Amino acid sequence: MDKQKVTSNDVLEALSIRINETIRPNRNKDKKNNAYFWIFKFILLLLYIQLIVWAFNEVRGIGVLSIYAVANSLRSVLSSFWIIAIEFMKGLIVLYLLFYQFKIFTESPYFKELYKDEKKLLKKKKSIKKIIEKIFKVFAVIYLLIIGFVAALSLFAFVYMISMFSDGIFLVSPLLIMALVFVICMLIFRHIQNKFFGTLPVINRNYILIMGCALIVSIGLFGYEVSSFERDNGLPKGFELTNKTHDFILQDGQNVLIHSDSKLDNLTLVEDNSLTNEIKVEVQYYKTAKVWYVSEFNDFDDLKLVFTSDIDYGKVEINDLLKLFVSTFNGKTIYNYNLFKYPNIYIYANKADFNRITIK
Repeated sequence: MDKQKVTSNDVLEALSIRINETIRPNRNKDKKNNAYFWIFKFILLLLYIQLIVWAFNEVRGIGVLSIYAVANSLRSVLSSFWIIAIEFMKGLIVLYLLFYQFKIFTESPYFKELYKDEKKLLKKKKSIKKIIEKIFKVFAVIYLLIIGFVAALSLFAFVYMISMFSDGIFLVSPLLIMALVFVICMLIFRHIQNKFFGTLPVINRNYILIMGCALIVSIGLFGYEVSSFERDNGLPKGFELTNKTHDFILQDGQNVLIHSDSKLDNLTLVEDNSLTNEIKVEVQYYKTAKVWYVSEFNDFDDLKLVFTSDIDYGKVEINDLLKLFVSTFNGKTIYNYNLFKYPNIYIYANKADFNRITIK
């Protein structure tokens, strides 16, 4: 006989009963049919959700570090996709946990007996229950729409890759990636339908995990297949870059510390002997990047420049992504996609001042 699987709900209920018995011993014959049980369970649920959020945040951070360790031109793009995927799954799991526990509570004998002899309160209880259920389902529909959009986009990319075969471009990994993304989206779509709306069939979560592992392998294969592509530190034609310059006067004996948060080798020191006791900083980036810098002096009166940047998702256009997709494969060129988030930073200085500049 198979052992019954222990769920997170079983653990929450067992802990709630134990706490209830410890604080209020021998008070209730029915251990779950009292307010204290549900109060303790709700508190434990909030702690459990905090634990899940922490775990997902840690996975997000480890994933980003791993991407920066193995990727190059695609670091910022892949890390952004990873962060979005992790945040999506974290939000979906938290939403389902709240919905699932709400259903357990509203189907419990305690809730059914609540206000059963008071018509006004009973009616109000039922209406509030329906409103909360609808709110949960509205959020679930939003997740379904997002999943459906990503699935449609991956299917379009799959068909487009097949059409590129006529141009002599034959890559297996992009087809696998798009097909796997589509399958994963469909599995998650049906899983959400089943959990929030009770549709059939039930989707085994192991299928989603297997497809996810296959997707990671396909991304590795993609890196191998495009390893022979040419490299370009900019973006293709049609992608106009923003260039901004900043001049800084150096005092006698003053050193300069320059730091970028990009974790990339995007800081370049350029010799310009026309400059005397001065440095010129040029930043180059695409419109989707939000770039700013902070200049300050440290305890030794040295000039410290810190460059920070992020993606402005409001300026990300699907048309740009499609053009970049086409240019990459038609031109067999890997561009500096990091410019969508991070700038190229050039520091111009007199060669005599190079020893005064430290780049991190």
